[in-house]
Amino acid sequence: MKPVVFLILIFFSGSLMAQTDSTIVNTSWKGIIYIPSATEVVFTFSKDTLKLATDGAVLELMTYEQKGNRLQIKKVEGFSPCDNTAIWGCDFIIKENELFLNTISDDCGARTQSVGENAVFTRNKLKQN
Repeated sequence: MKPVVFLILIFFSGSLMAQTDSTIVNTSWKGIIYIPSATEVVFTFSKDTLKLATDGAVLELMTYEQKGNRLQIKKVEGFSPCDNTAIWGCDFIIKENELFLNTISDDCGARTQSVGENAVFTRNKLKQN
């Protein structure tokens, strides 16, 4: 009986750790997107806002909602040709210091082309105030 209890405890502690590691809130990620040429950018996720910046200049301001490992992202303002009603749906996985984004739907083809369908970004340290 004790081995079963021990295995259940390991399972639940692992599940809690996985849930903690999969939150995107208050994280920042850098990588390359094509706008139109390869450009290093930083995605910064706050409570419900996503900023896309390069060299300190904000290119896009978006809102997002996280449900499990799925994001629903909507542009608020910025330079892309995507209008403010275009929804970007993607799954994500955080594995160590990498963020993997897999586009599952996007109302704006230009965004899918610039970010890609299976993008990988590296953790970027957030600056403390």
